[in-house]
Amino acid sequence: MVVDLSGAPETKSKAAPLIVCDNVVKIYKVANLETVALQGLDLVVARGELLGLVGPSGSGKSTLLNVLGGIDRPSAGRVWVDGQNLLEMPDSELDQYRRSTVGFVWQQGSRNLVPYLDALENVALPLAIAGGRARSERAAALLELVGLADRRHHRLAELSGGEQQRVAIAVAMANEPKLLLADEPTGEVDSATAQVIYDTFRRLNRDFGLTTVIVSHDPVLARYTSRVVAIHDGKTASETVRQMARPRPSVDEARGIEEEEEEVFEELVVLDSAGRLQVPKEQLEQLGIKGRARLEVAEEGILIRPVPEAESAHAADVLSAELAVGAGRRGWRGAEVASRLARGVGESIAGSVSAGRRWISRLWAKISGSRRRSRRRSGDEVETGR
Repeated sequence: MVVDLSGAPETKSKAAPLIVCDNVVKIYKVANLETVALQGLDLVVARGELLGLVGPSGSGKSTLLNVLGGIDRPSAGRVWVDGQNLLEMPDSELDQYRRSTVGFVWQQGSRNLVPYLDALENVALPLAIAGGRARSERAAALLELVGLADRRHHRLAELSGGEQQRVAIAVAMANEPKLLLADEPTGEVDSATAQVIYDTFRRLNRDFGLTTVIVSHDPVLARYTSRVVAIHDGKTASETVRQMARPRPSVDEARGIEEEEEEVFEELVVLDSAGRLQVPKEQLEQLGIKGRARLEVAEEGILIRPVPEAESAHAADVLSAELAVGAGRRGWRGAEVASRLARGVGESIAGSVSAGRRWISRLWAKISGSRRRSRRRSGDEVETGR
């Protein structure tokens, strides 16, 4: 899908995507410490799509969900949801966006629901805040939709974990959002209950065309979504797409040979807007690719081949020599430590002399700044002693 990012996507068209993320960066600052949670992430989500987001802890998937939900603003890049630019949206409009455009389902039931209200009252609460009419009737209809009509007068403590999550889904649906976001909705339930929750999301997506994004660590997520995007180090790394089911012969002793449907999934690596891709770690280890690689254009496409160890070692030697010489010129000790550090950079981080030199330059700047601060502190101590 090709999307024009020069301005707002043509969201009035049903064929236009609901979500467009272009080179999104999110940096959290605590005191003088900066943490980069999203590092140039690109993502397009079609209207009516049921999308899964997976990735290790700290990869940025929950941060992305917060950005899409209007809870956090991106530090850079562009985020469009239903034609609305979340980066430039005033606070008052962002509040309205959270109330009317997006619905949330969190992992903890206590975050989704008010404990002293029953299920019906919880679902009716956002309707009351929005000033809607026939609140009880709509709340009852939503509870019936998620299969909890007979539990409408039960409070949080009287509901199981799975029932609490289904009430939370009904709450999120109260104001008819265009986008439903779920952060680890099955993280505190067993596998059987998780299947019921996933089936609920899938039914809402199918019956109402509700665009849904689910963050999860659950390995079976791909069975319930049309596409699963893996995020690593704050960027989209790969996509797992479910193909059309194909028949598989099955032998039944009573009825003979039958055909069952076999689910087929295809994993694709993702190219970002700068042409970068993340190759799965297990494949790199299998082929012995580390640091640098050689690209070759073939009839089938682009081949990635490992670089002989001698060439990689030569690049590391060049970097280590430059760092050691630099340390000697500055009269600093520890040249041997610096040399080994540079070799590590050459082998595992940069894989190229130019990238290694940039890393060395940043290292010199940090060390120089640290030495200047140390000298200033020493001077202050001397003045105080006098």
